[in-house]
Amino acid sequence: GIHEWTRRNPAGALDFAFEAYAREPRNADVALRLGSFLLYIGRTRAALPFIEAGVEQDPAYGRNYVILASAHFNLGDMEAALAAGQRMIDLGMPGMWLAVIEAAIGEREKAAETYYAQRMLMNTVILPPAGTEPMSDAVRDAYWGIAAKGVCSDDAGARTAYCAMLDGLHQTMPDPHDPTIAFPAIWMGHAELVMKIYRECIHPANMFGLMNLWADVEPIRQIRLHPGFMDFAEDIGLVEAWNRHGWPDLMPEGPHGA
Repeated sequence: GIHEWTRRNPAGALDFAFEAYAREPRNADVALRLGSFLLYIGRTRAALPFIEAGVEQDPAYGRNYVILASAHFNLGDMEAALAAGQRMIDLGMPGMWLAVIEAAIGEREKAAETYYAQRMLMNTVILPPAGTEPMSDAVRDAYWGIAAKGVCSDDAGARTAYCAMLDGLHQTMPDPHDPTIAFPAIWMGHAELVMKIYRECIHPANMFGLMNLWADVEPIRQIRLHPGFMDFAEDIGLVEAWNRHGWPDLMPEGPHGA
């Protein structure tokens, strides 16, 4: 199924995921894969029962709580999103997703602190992007400071500065489609860069970010509201997936809806 996403065939990926679930409904990985794929295409309400079932069956795996927190976040259930986000950190996962949720509910200083604290996971839990050297502590601290302000503060200048930095990294990094570029671009609603990255290359590491496209909060929603979004969705196979598996919660009327 994951391979089909890399081939711009999310409709086919979902076909495989539903088939696998029909065979192994009690397998946590299978349930979570189906839930994740539904989340990636914006069908969060349909995804949530599969995600919750998978988490219940495998409650000690931190990545599952990133998916659960993102689902609650997309549905606007901020209390449940915060709880899942905290559990994710308790289990050793990076906490950027919790910071994004905290920022969305207005706890911006706390969010920036949460985001900045994740720098301590660099080179252990968070590996340097492929083909790059580990940062020195001073460079790491400076970079994460810019990132935390850009993603979590309400400062337009800080956001613009970090978006420009991500544009530069996309031009210069060995893997221009790395999650370290793609994920914060989504969280800041940097529509042009997000669409460029995922048009060029969906790979197993960055596809995880697609679930965050469907949070109906500023500035993330600027991607979905961008005039070029439907062309982008067509290009990466989302429209075919919607026609086959149902339209996103935020676009229930289809392409001509409100």
